[in-house]
Parts: sequence; structure tokens; C-alpha cells
Amino acid sequence: MPSVSKTAANASPQTEKPTHYTYLKEFRTEQCPLFLQHKCTQHRPFTCFHWHFLNQRRRRPIRRRDGTFNYSPDVYCTKYDETTGICPDGEDCPYLHRTTGDTERKYHLRYYKTGTCIHETDARGHCVKNGLHCAFAHGPHDLRPPVYDIRLSIMPLVTTLFSRYHAFNKHVSRLVKPVS
Repeated sequence: MPSVSKTAANASPQTEKPTHYTYLKEFRTEQCPLFLQHKCTQHRPFTCFHWHFLNQRRRRPIRRRDGTFNYSPDVYCTKYDETTGICPDGEDCPYLHRTTGDTERKYHLRYYKTGTCIHETDARGHCVKNGLHCAFAHGPHDLRPPVYDIRLSIMPLVTTLFSRYHAFNKHVSRLVKPVS
């Protein structure tokens, strides 16, 4: 597994645990150099930290300075070919790619380790179903808060303020008599 060398400040507003940060930033974002040499021992069953085939590759979720993500964690791309792993829009596609194992969604800042896994852990502390790379939390110590796109986190507030403003104006207009 790659080492953590940078702070989590770029990943999200709160500080991430080093292992969480590593998964959010690096899991299946680079091709396995050992696989290219036919030497990866984690190919069968596929437990490698890196991708072997293009349809296993995920893009790194990035929250931009304006608070938006580089791609939606919820809306799937209709152009992405799940067999080849190719999207005509490439890295700039604003939609989620349905990669093998749905890793682009599971390891997004919005979802990674924000829910508790329903499966037990083995003696080594790994998930019995999803193994070492389980994207769900195994206990309260493993949970992290979701990071929302600014458009999603601000909309309920805007809607509430807008409706209260109109309700207030309606109330005031009933109280104030027009001047003749």
C-alpha cells in the first residue's frame, strides 16, 4: 500500500485519518506496475490496491475551491463503457463512472466510510466479505463524516430562507394597509 506523504487538507475540510486519506486519494487510481510485468500476486482473487484493467480504474474525487466536486457522486455517466472502461469525456466527465466494484462511488468523499458495514471482521480486522479494502466502517472509530458538494449542502438552507422570506412578506402585506 502506498505511503501517505501529504496532509488531508486537499481532500476535505476536516482532517482525514491517514489510512482514509490514502484510500480516498490513491485506491485504484494508478495501474499496478507488477501486473504489467505479470508478477502481481494479488490478481486472483483481485485484492490489489491498484487497477489492473482500465474498467477497474477510478478517478480521484476532488473538491474544488468553489466547493463542488470534479464529478458527481450520485449521477452515473451514460457514455461510460463498463466493459472497456472508456468515457469519451475522459477525466473531465462530470458524472460518475460505473467502474468494476463501483469503486468510483464507494471511495468518493461523499460515501467512503460514512456507513457501517453489515459484515463481521476476521482475526486480522479485515471485513470477511470485502476484505482489506472494505469501503464501509467497522466500528465507530472507523466512521468519517461525508463531504458534500456545496450545491447539495447549501440548497436546503436557501430553500428554507426563500420560503420564510415569502411567508414573512405575505404576513406583512396583510398587516399593512395600502395608502390611498
